[in-house]
Amino acid sequence: MRLGPATLSAAVTLALPLGLLAAPGGSAAPAARAAGAEHSLRIWGNEVGSYPSFDPAVHRYAATTTAATGGRLTVAATSSEPGARVYVDGALETDGRARVTGLEEGDEVTVWVDDSAGRATYSVVYLPVEFPAIEVTTTPEPGTVADGKVLLTLDRWTSESESYEVAMDRQGVPAWVRTTDGGASMDLKEVPGGYSIFRQPTTSPGRTGSRLVRLDEQFREVAAYETVGLVDTDGHDVAWQDDGSAYLMAYEPDDRSGEQLTGAVLQHLSAEGEVLFEWDAADHVDRAVEGTAGTNPDWAHVNSVEVMDDGDLLVSFRHLSAVLKIARTAHDGFAEGDVVWRLGGRRSDWSFPDDEAGTGPCAQHTAAETDSGTILLFDNGSASFTRNGTICVDQADPDGLTVPRLWSRVSEYELDEASGEARTVFEHRMTEPTDHLAIFAGSSQRLANGNTLVGWAAERRVMASEVGSDGEVLWSVRDASNPTDQAFFSYRAALGAVPDATPPTVEADGTAATVVDLGTPLTVAALGVRCTDRGGAGLTSCEVGEASSDEPGEHRVEVTATDAAGLSTTRSVAYRVRDSRADAAVGPRARDLRGEGATGSWRGQKARVDLRRTGQQERLLVRLRHGAGAADRVAVSGTGSSAGFKVRYRFRGEDVTGAVRRGTWRSPAIEPGGHADLKVVVRRRGAADAGDRLVVKVDATAGLGSGAADHVGVVVRAR
Repeated sequence: MRLGPATLSAAVTLALPLGLLAAPGGSAAPAARAAGAEHSLRIWGNEVGSYPSFDPAVHRYAATTTAATGGRLTVAATSSEPGARVYVDGALETDGRARVTGLEEGDEVTVWVDDSAGRATYSVVYLPVEFPAIEVTTTPEPGTVADGKVLLTLDRWTSESESYEVAMDRQGVPAWVRTTDGGASMDLKEVPGGYSIFRQPTTSPGRTGSRLVRLDEQFREVAAYETVGLVDTDGHDVAWQDDGSAYLMAYEPDDRSGEQLTGAVLQHLSAEGEVLFEWDAADHVDRAVEGTAGTNPDWAHVNSVEVMDDGDLLVSFRHLSAVLKIARTAHDGFAEGDVVWRLGGRRSDWSFPDDEAGTGPCAQHTAAETDSGTILLFDNGSASFTRNGTICVDQADPDGLTVPRLWSRVSEYELDEASGEARTVFEHRMTEPTDHLAIFAGSSQRLANGNTLVGWAAERRVMASEVGSDGEVLWSVRDASNPTDQAFFSYRAALGAVPDATPPTVEADGTAATVVDLGTPLTVAALGVRCTDRGGAGLTSCEVGEASSDEPGEHRVEVTATDAAGLSTTRSVAYRVRDSRADAAVGPRARDLRGEGATGSWRGQKARVDLRRTGQQERLLVRLRHGAGAADRVAVSGTGSSAGFKVRYRFRGEDVTGAVRRGTWRSPAIEPGGHADLKVVVRRRGAADAGDRLVVKVDATAGLGSGAADHVGVVVRAR
């Protein structure tokens, strides 16, 4: 629900300030200039931070939270231009700020600033509890990076760590975000019709590993998959096919050799769950000859699979330090499942003439075939302090001891079948301030514009970066909330279009009809409605349909929310129009009025006047109000003079006695919440004897409404 405007209390903790206007205790950031008008935006709440810094070209911001934030934010915006209007979630805020409550992770608060330049729209995303502040450390020039959102699964890979799934824009602000339940997620990627992700752990009895979850375009779970006839489903990768089938991986128990080993199995499942193909590394790879991980039972460790253009499979095995091409069907003398070639490892079919490290691939991830037929991979390297020790193969002595390589890189190889050489055609490594080493996980993705997206995984100094064809870092992002050794990182980074497929919402306060005063303009604020949008496009309008509040009673009106993606939602909202009647109060002065806020008989709303001598007069005040939501005039009729007392009525110095006596006098238009003051002047005449009295009755009737009158009285006595 929306509450506003807000009053700050001492308990509120300042967020990072945005714009000219600083929250209490904070300093102001530089203002943004938009078409001659300077705008400011600030976000605060209990233990709230925000990012990025305000910029006129940036329209989406994130609010970091803790459990103490409790779903509450206050947002405020200004324009330097007089007469500008600020709206929050579609409702006009007269002082430019509003306190929004009931927020959940991923909810957005929309702020519009309307001035002569048009409408500037800012969205504030309410982040999950403890989601880190994200910092873009390399800001791209316009047009240099690929379009789309970066898909990440943030984690620290510790038992105490929260985990988050996120599709973020190039400022690090999520278009979609959720907290991961039940362990770390891996391999969030865009697939036809939506997205897929491995979420851990499996919920199937007797199984290990992950659940492969299919998500729709709004990131809602629509299906879950696991291998068939096996014990495990591994979460490193899945290769979806256009026919709905998928290649899954499994780390399957294997005791055929008398040892308790972990097998590396591929399984191709049809859309209906039928096993179309199954491949076990133990049937095609000699562990004793090709293994590099020493006594580790997980001797092969499959971590990526892709279907190549010719239909064969390209599969990465970390603990072999090799990428294998596997025949999916029989061809060219190879039977189904045969290893066609090995790239790297102890039995590489390709040499690496220009590899400065002399190792070829080492502990690599995400092997992929590019459109030009080259092989692109994230080449981790290895160090002696890791659990498996060094697993890089010295290609000059492939049967010798494994060697360390203390830096990671992205490598792209062109395979020359005539010479048997794997020539390096692209390589990227980070050397500033020191070599970057991702001891596990990581990814590389060739983008449509020729750039490469790199997921740095266990190298916590940077989450992801996009690099050009010359290796220049065009964009990078990191966790700015935590020390490097505690920073969040993602198993993989993937780029997706991530269009906004989530319609906006129209939310009404509670279940009862909103009560509005007669004649009130039916605005979003008057109806207690909040229009919101999730999904990244941003809310563009929140419009109330044709309806009025001119008739008392129960009514309904349609409210429509629309976002920049063209999605809209219309909701019928109930409202009740409250009848309007005049409210009259009487007294000798404004601070002593009787009957304010009460209506009914004059007997309960009366003042007394004692006149002790002939010629004595007193002035009394009759304050007139009404209950309409629009300007209204109040008609007044009143008692006239008697033999003993003279009664006159005056308004703003003018004698209106005749009109009041005839019942034809009406006040000027009184704005909602305003009032008009009529004066009643009573004077004792010579004919009045002690004990004589006169009751001056004043009847007030509002112009709008049912015509019910309010009555006040003045009891005049001669003493």
